[in-house]
Amino acid sequence: MSRAEVRVRMLGFLSKCKVGVLVVIFLLVGFTALYELLKPVPNGCIMTYMYPTYIPISTPANESSDKYGLFLYHEGWKKIDFIEHIKKLDGAPVLFIPGNGGSYKQVRSLAAESSRAYEGGPLEENFYQEASFLNVDISNSFKYPTKYKRMLDWFAVDLEGEHSAMDGRILKEHTEYVVYSIHRILDLYKDSRETRSQEGADASGSLPNSVILVGHSMGGFVARAAAIHPGLRKSAIETILTLSSPHQYGPPVALQPSLGHYFSQVNHEWKKGFIPQAVMLVILYMALNSPMFLLYLYLVDFTITRVGFVTQDDVLFPSLTVEETLVFAAFLRLPKNMTRQHKYSKADAIIKQLSLERWIPYIPWQAVTLCGWANVLIPMHILDIFCFIW
Repeated sequence: MSRAEVRVRMLGFLSKCKVGVLVVIFLLVGFTALYELLKPVPNGCIMTYMYPTYIPISTPANESSDKYGLFLYHEGWKKIDFIEHIKKLDGAPVLFIPGNGGSYKQVRSLAAESSRAYEGGPLEENFYQEASFLNVDISNSFKYPTKYKRMLDWFAVDLEGEHSAMDGRILKEHTEYVVYSIHRILDLYKDSRETRSQEGADASGSLPNSVILVGHSMGGFVARAAAIHPGLRKSAIETILTLSSPHQYGPPVALQPSLGHYFSQVNHEWKKGFIPQAVMLVILYMALNSPMFLLYLYLVDFTITRVGFVTQDDVLFPSLTVEETLVFAAFLRLPKNMTRQHKYSKADAIIKQLSLERWIPYIPWQAVTLCGWANVLIPMHILDIFCFIW
């Protein structure tokens, strides 16, 4: 065999080796990427087990609401008497509002966990410490509760799985029914108490005068729309919790003009300050020069990732940045005629009234003036939002 033939064969062998090496590298990279994608991820959550029962709430004959429905959630595998169960209502009412195409049965995980928390009490102390975003040791300053004072009675509206993100008319109908449901729930507690009193059963305790609203997706916007509804009873809504709700940027896709109009209308009413209450968002703000005083309504959205200084045009929806820290917030308005000292005193009183002082790190207040508004900024960190709210 000549040298030329050997050389040709060697070059061919080297070419095949190069191709083989490239194939091996490609396979290794592919298998590594596939393993990273498919490998089990450790679950840091506690499994939620549910034994749901949905109790239909009857509609009075003079009400025309055949299209939608209202249900009371009961957790437990035992069969219960619906009428007797409703007679014993004495907890704090919570109304779940599903989102676009959602089901009222989505309430089951929240309701099941709150029932477990009430029956079994709060989790161990190390759970709250581990879930903390604080950089300080709060073990000496925070007293962990041993039992919740009142259970949560979870209601849910059945909106027939309608696609509320497509049409403003549907959103309006949902808002109307949510307002009706709030009144129906409050009347239900009153009727239950009167029935227990007539039967000689225990009817002690105060009646609830408000309903906590929990809205998912578009249901969060419906909750906000219900809060400014002209037919809503006074102080019937004091707390709103939302998850993944489009508060700040309007409808995701405004396919119908009515949808954009309704969003604009609701946001305009909120910005005008028609709600004489306080709004909880993502950082604590105090508008010292506003003509109104807001105190009692809390709005929390757990998906807000930006927090910022408030401006006069966008007063309810700040935009700042929070990446590694979960921050809680309140926006409070104080009367113009109060002196600065009185305003700070009032702020201290509100913080104590809402039991917020234990959540606030020892950071001095920072006064910032933007767009003619004087603001007081207090960063706060929440260990366990539901523990705080309950």
